[in-house]
Amino acid sequence: MNILEYKKTNQLQEWAEMVSACRNSGKTVLAWCTENGVNAKSYYYRQKKVCDAMPDLRRATPLSVARGNTVASFAEITPTTRTRVNNADVTVRIGNAEVHIQNGAETATVEAVLRVLSGIC
Repeated sequence: MNILEYKKTNQLQEWAEMVSACRNSGKTVLAWCTENGVNAKSYYYRQKKVCDAMPDLRRATPLSVARGNTVASFAEITPTTRTRVNNADVTVRIGNAEVHIQNGAETATVEAVLRVLSGIC
């Protein structure tokens, strides 16, 4: 590996850690960027570069992320069948993912689902 490849790899690792910190903060990107002195446009540019460098993040298969001694695992969720799916009050579509949210859904549940969906590149 030459020096340029090393710098690029190191830079992507730093950007991946930044994206992970923002996503795991529970804050909006704008709030996190303001708090951490990062320009929002720079954040989105770096996030795109990280996602482009890691195409596995776009797959629907489960994956594990190792960070230090901590490993976070992602599990497949099998939805239950409901008869009112077509009568959803809100439908969110990101890529191939589609979520139907009924009126009266718990706020914490909706926030958790949106946080997971926003983590998909």
